[in-house]
This record gives sequence, C-alpha cells and structure tokens, in this order.
Amino acid sequence: MGNNLLSQRGRDWAEFSAQVADHIENYANVQYGDAGSDAASKYTAEYCLSQISKYILRHGKDVREGQSRLDILKIAHYAQFALFAYDREAAQKPKKDTGESEAVRK
Repeated sequence: MGNNLLSQRGRDWAEFSAQVADHIENYANVQYGDAGSDAASKYTAEYCLSQISKYILRHGKDVREGQSRLDILKIAHYAQFALFAYDREAAQKPKKDTGESEAVRK
C-alpha cells in the first residue's frame, strides 16, 4: 500500500495504520477478543470519545515503561470504534425530510 502513495502524509498514514493494526492483532484482540465477541462491538460513539478523552488526559502521567505510546495507539483504535459506531448509529436514525431535493443537497 505505502509504495503507491505519492504524498509523505499518505506514506506516514500507511506506516501509522500498520502500527495500529499490529496493536490490534497483538494486544487488543489477545486481551479482549475480536469483533463480535467483545464488548467493543456494542460501544456507542459517545463512549468511544469518552475513552479517547481518558487516554488523552492520562498521557504522560503513567509511570509504566511504554504506556504513553500504548495509550496513543489506544486513542487511534478508539477513534476507529467511534467512527464505525457513529456510522452505525446514524444508519439507524430515521432520515429527516428537509424539503430539499437530492439535486439541491449535492
């Protein structure tokens, strides 16, 4: 993936996402289970955002070696949970009729 990206930001994101994927596979899934069999599958977007806030506030205060870096990876993982929960929640809400036609909204 990273080899096809032209921008440095895109390559940085590819490296970051690989590190988050490694965190998920080798830490989160081992500790909590995979999607569907874990509590995170039922988290709301609001709950995920509160967890992000918790890790932001804790950053740099935990004396355990490597914990600050681990917390940043947890923030990234919770951001993914939050986005997917938001999309799931939005899909379940009834659509509001704004009176605009589809062409006007685009």
